[in-house]
Amino acid sequence: DETVVIDVNAIDNGIIAGGTQQVTAIILDDDAPPSVVLSIATATVTEDDSDNALVTATLSVASAQEVRVSLTFEGTAAISDYTSSSSSIVIAPGALFGSIDIDPTPDDLDESDETVEISISSVSNAKIGRSNGVMVTIADDDALPTVSVSVDPTLAEASGVATVTAVLNVVS
Repeated sequence: DETVVIDVNAIDNGIIAGGTQQVTAIILDDDAPPSVVLSIATATVTEDDSDNALVTATLSVASAQEVRVSLTFEGTAAISDYTSSSSSIVIAPGALFGSIDIDPTPDDLDESDETVEISISSVSNAKIGRSNGVMVTIADDDALPTVSVSVDPTLAEASGVATVTAVLNVVS
């Protein structure tokens, strides 16, 4: 709501009864709150920390109030596989969008690609729109480990047991 104060201090061809008069009017805000949706610029980032995923919350129309979008993070990626610049996105009054970064954490472990699912858990001064979640894939960039196999080349025929040793070049 907005308040308007009008001071009447002069009238042509008339007299103000009692001097200056003041009238206060309240303009009731009957606009529906804006809706907010999430989007992502880059849906796949590599684990080598060369790029980040930019997650953006966008309003349907600008708001005169600050909009706070609280987020949840789920998916197959562990919290040690990435960092987020924030757990919420703040959209300043008059702005249409705000963003956070998802930054993958490099490691030396060969693994499957992992996902981070970002969803809106709550919002203040707006309502959740149709798209309330996005997904980032963190692409593994580590080489497959190599396996070296060895066996004792001299084995007596009657001994019955041979030891075979397999060694990985890196932890996997």
